[in-house]
Amino acid sequence: MGPPAAAGGTATRSTANPVGCRTRTTVVECARMSTPSRMVTCAKLHESLPGLPYKPFNDALGQRIYEQISAKAWQEWIEHSKRLVNEYRLDLTTKKAHEVLKEQCEAFLFGDGGSAPAEYVPEKH
Repeated sequence: MGPPAAAGGTATRSTANPVGCRTRTTVVECARMSTPSRMVTCAKLHESLPGLPYKPFNDALGQRIYEQISAKAWQEWIEHSKRLVNEYRLDLTTKKAHEVLKEQCEAFLFGDGGSAPAEYVPEKH
């Protein structure tokens, strides 16, 4: 997995993207600016809303999120993931932290809302 942005660690897009959104726009703003807006029936919020303009991960989970999760729900995940990173002191330079975040992402968006994994122990420096 790539840098924190690939794990959803940022709420803004700092470079141009495929739908031509301005720099430093939030995902929700970018989805609103996209024309025509791609609508999805959001699995998290249970309503028809604008979808993400891109796949957040380059795997099956990323495709599922792209097809079934709204930009609004994704923004909620971004905020939740920030709390997880801070509360559990996840070191985003480690593969294990990215695995934990992806598991939590799937649970948050498609399952029970996510929780801290019992087996995760923050690294001591």
